[in-house]
Amino acid sequence: MKRLAVGLLSVLSFAFPWGGALLLSTIPPAIAPAASASGFQPNPFQLVNMAYEGALVEQGIPGHLQLEQDYTAGRIRPRDLVMAAVQTGDLPESRLQDEGYINAVRSQMRSLMIDNRRGPFRH
Repeated sequence: MKRLAVGLLSVLSFAFPWGGALLLSTIPPAIAPAASASGFQPNPFQLVNMAYEGALVEQGIPGHLQLEQDYTAGRIRPRDLVMAAVQTGDLPESRLQDEGYINAVRSQMRSLMIDNRRGPFRH
């Protein structure tokens, strides 16, 4: 049940980012994920963008084109991005078991790959 609630929260906060804080405030503390030390917890979209921009290089996640190439080759997985964010303190360790969050990271990586193949003016 706890996994379902957290997974649902991840999907809802991704789909409705402006309502995520409101939804989180209504979940009992036993179900809500712990906040990071800085108070910032990136959603899957933000996590992928952080990785792409090189914010996780010190944790072994390359940025930009190398991130895309390593992801395509299977050398980087969505769980690796989550682990890197746990190491930086941006995500609680419980996110490593949150399949909803990890699947949303996978979806965002795929979207990034598709968008980058299209180019900036082909939307």
